[in-house]
Amino acid sequence: MGKGSKVWVHAERLNDNNARCKLCELVLSAKGGNTSTLRKHLVGTHRIDVDKNESANSTPSIASFLVGKPNLSKARTLQIDRRIAAFIAQDGRPISIVDGEGFKSLINFLEPDYDIKSRTTTTALIKELYDEGVRKLLVKLEKALYVAFTTDLWTSLQNIAYMCVTAHWINPVWELESAILQTRETPERHTGQNISVRLSDCANEWNIPINKIAATVHDNGSNMNAAMNLLDDWPDQLCFAHTLQLAISAGLKVKSIARMLGASRRLSAHFKRSTVAAQALREKQKALQNNDTTTVSEVIIDCSTRWNSTLDMLERLVKLRWAIGAVLSDPQVTVRSITSTYEMTDENWSLAEALIPILKPFKQVTVMSSGQKYPSISSVYVHLYIIMKNISDLKPDDAAAIKECRKAITNELQTRYYPTGYSVLNAAKAAVVDPRYKLLKFFKEAPRQETYAAVRLELMAVVIPDPLTVSQTNDAITDKTDEPESKRQRLENAAENNIFDDLASLCVADDNASSVDELSTYLSETPLNVNGDILQYWRDNTPRYPRLAALARKYLCIPATSVPSESAFSTAGHVINKKRASLSPDTVDMLVFLNRNWKMCCEQ
Repeated sequence: MGKGSKVWVHAERLNDNNARCKLCELVLSAKGGNTSTLRKHLVGTHRIDVDKNESANSTPSIASFLVGKPNLSKARTLQIDRRIAAFIAQDGRPISIVDGEGFKSLINFLEPDYDIKSRTTTTALIKELYDEGVRKLLVKLEKALYVAFTTDLWTSLQNIAYMCVTAHWINPVWELESAILQTRETPERHTGQNISVRLSDCANEWNIPINKIAATVHDNGSNMNAAMNLLDDWPDQLCFAHTLQLAISAGLKVKSIARMLGASRRLSAHFKRSTVAAQALREKQKALQNNDTTTVSEVIIDCSTRWNSTLDMLERLVKLRWAIGAVLSDPQVTVRSITSTYEMTDENWSLAEALIPILKPFKQVTVMSSGQKYPSISSVYVHLYIIMKNISDLKPDDAAAIKECRKAITNELQTRYYPTGYSVLNAAKAAVVDPRYKLLKFFKEAPRQETYAAVRLELMAVVIPDPLTVSQTNDAITDKTDEPESKRQRLENAAENNIFDDLASLCVADDNASSVDELSTYLSETPLNVNGDILQYWRDNTPRYPRLAALARKYLCIPATSVPSESAFSTAGHVINKKRASLSPDTVDMLVFLNRNWKMCCEQ
């Protein structure tokens, strides 16, 4: 049919050979004005037969857009299969959702001719997505110059033990990347020997040789320390947050403070257990705030393994002190015989108020050190310097218990972070390649020079890898056109016994001198602003300091804490819940991997 055909109500001509369906944007053949292909498409796909008295001006129904596929193609079916599997993996949905009546009804409305696959088939499709993600991640890790690990152990509500390993690296264009490598079941005893085998197997599985491992960040558990001692060729790094927790715990064990914390927990627990007391506390807050309901708060009970929660508990109690007092003194709410059990003494209230400013900087530092989108290891000694300065600032009116607390925390930090040789540890050398802190003003002169000497020694051994050469670094960002080879170059390169070898060697700077000059020049320049972008600095200055840039890739990829592994278990906790407690460990591993790595290596 020609131009007058009713087909052209639903299609538009693109050129002499092709036309586009207005309903689904599909380009079809229409050579010489032939509309037979278009007609078949309208009937088969949109259920529109233009020859059956259909008005040329009729408007296609909603069904023609959503449900008009009587014979769903194999390609379309596979596409929907994969989308459903991706939806489950990306959003952490239970695989059993494919059996849900509501889900079936939704899919039937959107695509009536699609048959929802079983849980077994859907799990197989998720496995395919996982395998694709693993392949993509392997490529990324292969391009990384150095890779840092974090690791931790966790027990699910199924009472199954898991070990998580995450990887962190700086890619060729100076972007910090991270990914979960595995969340594997560990049924054996968690001895140092078994953990070391698990870590070694993980590195082998992901093709990461030992000389590529920058460090493994872990907590202070004796089994973890034993594992790293067995892996003597692996550099390791203690979790900064966990070490701070140990230091603070030492301060909180001071007798008077421990008694105050016990009283605080009893008081908080009372308002958590009693609905009458909790409601009365809300009412008292409203009364004290002229019925302002926007700032009504609840008490908080701390967790013994998370000192940040102790700070939160104390801050909340101090904030609600007068409202709490009003509730405890109200005989209609609190029986007088038990009031004394929950009331805190003035001395305890004073200790709580004095402890808050000591703990607050630790919380701020912990939060800053736990970030995963920016380098954090280089700030460890900077943060320690700030903490030590704050905690040693004694007040004339400090209670004896507060002074003892300050001393206990200080001694613990000194022991753990300033042992003999601390100036050559990962965190110290990382500070040198951080252009903000490179002058090491938080160290005394002797350890500062020891750190510089250690960096100089390491620079001498650095061989500039291909990804860090000027041309390839530029190639990663912008295209580079090769220059034609000169006639002299062709003659020199073609010589069987190149007589110009000695001449070439005279034009190459001594490696040792070059590395020393790099560090000296780098240190002589003005430090980067404290809010400056470290990775952007190295992206711009790699051609000037190629050896230092190699060390920056090594040290700046190391996380200061093992929070990435701990946060992975938070995801695992959502995956393994009471409604899907029968998930196999292999399926858990897949789902956590896909959920946490989706944007990096799984996004469609």
